[in-house]
Amino acid sequence: MHLSDGQLNEYLDGALAPEAHTEAVKHLAACVDCAARLTALQALVAQIESLPEMKLSRDLAGPVTRALRQRFGTFGQRGEGLPRWVRLTASLQAALALVALALAAPILYEYVSPFVAGTKLPSLAELLIQVQTQWAAWVRSVPEFSLPSVPSLSLDVSSLALTLTAITAFLIWVVGNGLLLGRMTKSSH
Repeated sequence: MHLSDGQLNEYLDGALAPEAHTEAVKHLAACVDCAARLTALQALVAQIESLPEMKLSRDLAGPVTRALRQRFGTFGQRGEGLPRWVRLTASLQAALALVALALAAPILYEYVSPFVAGTKLPSLAELLIQVQTQWAAWVRSVPEFSLPSVPSLSLDVSSLALTLTAITAFLIWVVGNGLLLGRMTKSSH
């Protein structure tokens, strides 16, 4: 078995692991073909290194960097470089994820409650009452504001409807991401 070109290059660069280097030395001592290829490779490297260093007629770093920034933008700065539709899609997905979590919370509570017996989590209505109470206290502390009327919502939604809503939101999210990635891939080529 002969040494590959990659192994010969790594041997020349001193990048082989100690065991691989020892094996390569043994093989090169016994194999005339690999030793000849190594000699030819050494001669090629020597010729390349002996070439005079050429200066470019003009510096290409600036134009290439500008072209890359125009094509792909500068990431890392707030919102720059991302097309508006990507930012809007990401915001919409985040909002839909929050809605899906809110709708799935009662279902998750039903499954988790047997494991956390004795711990009473507040219901959504109780949380809303607490928020409304805090809001009312804040409003009473500011004399020029008046308490807004909050309509009473009575939702009677089944667990099946919430589950189907959560699954639908998840599927929309997956398909949306697939389309988004497909569009970004096509636009980068």
